[in-house]
Amino acid sequence: MLVQLAEMGSIPVMDTGGDLNFPNTHLLDVTGTDAVTRSDVIVLLDVEKLEQTFTVSNRYTREKNSRLQPGCKVVNIGLFDQWIKSTTLDFDRLWPVEYTIAADTSLAIPRLTEELRRILESEPQQKKTLEERFNRTKGLHDATRGRWKQQLERDGNREDISLATLSQEVWNCVKGERWIVTGNIGGFTRGLWDLDRPGSVMGGQKAAGLGTALSRSIGASLAVRKDGGFCVAFIGDGESLYVPSSIWTAVHHHIPLLVLLLDNGGYVGEGAHVTWASESRNRSTANQHIATEIQNPRVDFAALARAQGAYAEGPIEKRSDLRPAMERAFQVMKKESTLALVDVRLKGREQQA
Repeated sequence: MLVQLAEMGSIPVMDTGGDLNFPNTHLLDVTGTDAVTRSDVIVLLDVEKLEQTFTVSNRYTREKNSRLQPGCKVVNIGLFDQWIKSTTLDFDRLWPVEYTIAADTSLAIPRLTEELRRILESEPQQKKTLEERFNRTKGLHDATRGRWKQQLERDGNREDISLATLSQEVWNCVKGERWIVTGNIGGFTRGLWDLDRPGSVMGGQKAAGLGTALSRSIGASLAVRKDGGFCVAFIGDGESLYVPSSIWTAVHHHIPLLVLLLDNGGYVGEGAHVTWASESRNRSTANQHIATEIQNPRVDFAALARAQGAYAEGPIEKRSDLRPAMERAFQVMKKESTLALVDVRLKGREQQA
């Protein structure tokens, strides 16, 4: 439905990171571009956090600046407003909008499409305007997809494993299969994969919360198992330690799940924030590793998975070892309908959680 509406009006569409609602291969997809800052009118469909969508935030100072140009009108369609109570951490600050329309978007989108069709039929002179807007939008889309591919090419000569390389190798392994993906590893799944099938992406966690990724991924795999599907889960090392016994659950119940364990040795994002806070207050950073690093000893996540009956590879540190390990894990996961884990060691700040 959304594709039909977008194509009729040459309307650029941006995904805010929830469940997949628009194919990233479509020429009107402008996710990751500055289309928001160029817009005169923005229509929100089932967007939960308006402040997060319309601002750029400094991750350390928490300072926020609006991305909207002066005079931009915002129309909010959906039902999320009906859920707002007292906890601002769940909903952010309220954002001023031109209209708030309480509606089920599965009913509202067809009505909007019909109304737009009626208007365009009565105003054929708009055809040139639509063509110009389509060409501008296509240019934004192509440039953004090109940047993701350029990053992958730049990482091609690295001995270690980058997020771009990891994402592409996993895609090469699973494309053509019936998968659902969780975890976006810096946007590279959206930038490099073909996400064009409804139900193929599970959206992010609330408030960037940790601890639920493994169990949520198992649930997603269980949901698609009956149709021959499985889940591909990109999960951080610290995140996986919240509920490691979930591995046993997947193995015991023969739930197919391919886990890419992003092992950077700690909570890198939190460690960077501790360092910034210390330096901004002229304090020592000598203890910034406390409660942020998972080292000395480094956890052997492959051994942890094997101990619960799962198939596991790793730790993998070299780019040349990644593809063979991935293919072996994938084949076991498919053949035995079980959890298979690949422990991938990342360098530096490749992964922020």
